[in-house]
Amino acid sequence: MLGIDLEELILEYEVIIRKSIPEGKRQSGRRKDLSTMDLWSAVRTMFWIEERNGVEELSLRDVKPLVIFQIRQLIEIYGKNCLGFYEIRNSNGSVNKRVTQEAWKFITDEVKRADSRILLPFNVDMINHVNDWANNFVHTTSLYSSYIQFYALEVISLLFKTPDVAIRTYDGKLKYKGGIAGIEIRNYNSLKRDFERSLSEKLTSEVVVDWLDVEKVGAYIIDLGAPISSKESWVKRLAARARRWAIGLYRAAVGRIRAY
Repeated sequence: MLGIDLEELILEYEVIIRKSIPEGKRQSGRRKDLSTMDLWSAVRTMFWIEERNGVEELSLRDVKPLVIFQIRQLIEIYGKNCLGFYEIRNSNGSVNKRVTQEAWKFITDEVKRADSRILLPFNVDMINHVNDWANNFVHTTSLYSSYIQFYALEVISLLFKTPDVAIRTYDGKLKYKGGIAGIEIRNYNSLKRDFERSLSEKLTSEVVVDWLDVEKVGAYIIDLGAPISSKESWVKRLAARARRWAIGLYRAAVGRIRAY
């Protein structure tokens, strides 16, 4: 839906299908994208907006679409908070920037399992659709009408719809977390193990997940499940290294074959 300009769709329907009018023109008067000067003007306005006494001192032209940037960042951070990690780092300590979308990919795959450990009070496909739409804007500045941006905000608001009652968590306490939806996670330790495993299967280099304290996770942890033993952790790291080594050999062999 977010890829369709409803105003243009209705206009074409009236002209082409119903033939109620010979031709028509959109009334919103917007362009289809932002130029670099538009973005520069909006960035300066956003920077100074807290320093001015009134909005009449600012140029507010094309500022609203910048909300889409924040939607994009919000969705990424929300997914990380939901699983309960702060960052994914390379072995040298630097932040791995190739896995910014992995949290929602993992959540999406998990909730579609018959025995899902994550219970979402919203449709994950809608969130992914808004995320794709926001990513498209970030990379192309393709614009849509304000009512489409409003619809995106309405979808995102589901992430913050708090439950009506407190939820009993792993420690037996009834809890109410303000500012997040009633997301429930069971068998949390196994979920974390599987997320780390999924990363090791996709990446050729070793990464470290900076997990948050369980009380800071952006979800209700219903039970922790079996803890991660030191032996299991060692075996898992060894298997991940072996997998990366095998992938490295395969790619090197392919490279040599192509060179011939």
